[in-house]
Amino acid sequence: MSEPHVIHRVDRERRQYDLILNRPERLNAFTAEMYSSIRAGILRAEAEPEIDVIVISAAPGKAFATGGDLAEWLEVLSLPRPDAYTRFDTDWRFPFDAILQSSKTVIAAVDGICWAGGLVIALASDIVVATRSSTFAVPEARVGVYEPGTELLLPKVVGLSRARYMIATAATLDAETAERWGIVARLVVDREALDKEVEVLVEAVSGTSPSARALYKRGILGDLRGANNLSIMQTALTENAIEGLEAFRDRRPPQWRRGGADAGSAN
Repeated sequence: MSEPHVIHRVDRERRQYDLILNRPERLNAFTAEMYSSIRAGILRAEAEPEIDVIVISAAPGKAFATGGDLAEWLEVLSLPRPDAYTRFDTDWRFPFDAILQSSKTVIAAVDGICWAGGLVIALASDIVVATRSSTFAVPEARVGVYEPGTELLLPKVVGLSRARYMIATAATLDAETAERWGIVARLVVDREALDKEVEVLVEAVSGTSPSARALYKRGILGDLRGANNLSIMQTALTENAIEGLEAFRDRRPPQWRRGGADAGSAN
């Protein structure tokens, strides 16, 4: 029997809950099941008082995470619109709010591509450690879709001007730039150093007061409003989003509709 696409491990001695993304053959593109599994892991860790730290990492490969699986998205979008909305609301349980609202310290251990939903997980985490080969990007506009978690978190982390630049151009940042801009807190040489740095951080976090950490986290993030996930589906049903997703699937340049309200309308 194959391993699940998200591996859950609990180390109560280290007070650590691991969530390991395990779909390397697809660059850890998130299925609905993977998003839901991450969310469930965050909630389980929250319910265990002996857990101090949640570590989100990836099995060895080219990517930490590359966002939602576009083939699965296109399957949902091919349904009649009432069914698409219902399927989306039922299946796609994003973990971002759970990460933000958890009283635990969440560490994202990034090695490789960290784009789209992967970047939002990193932005929502309390500490990001990354290898020098990692890259960071907001590529959603290339395929015509929208992620409210990026809108909420990216300006808070990198500043408004840099967030606008990343979103408008879909530029890819190297790890050194991501560290300089504040996405990455600790930069390490390679995967081996990443694992060692996570061990050091888990030990350091566990030596501090859980209640103090939770209060600081709540205060720092208290001004963030909840993401409107319905807007994801509303945007995904526009002509440009469907064109962008199909163009990506077909490996061709998208033919964007420009200049009118209909380009952004799901009606």
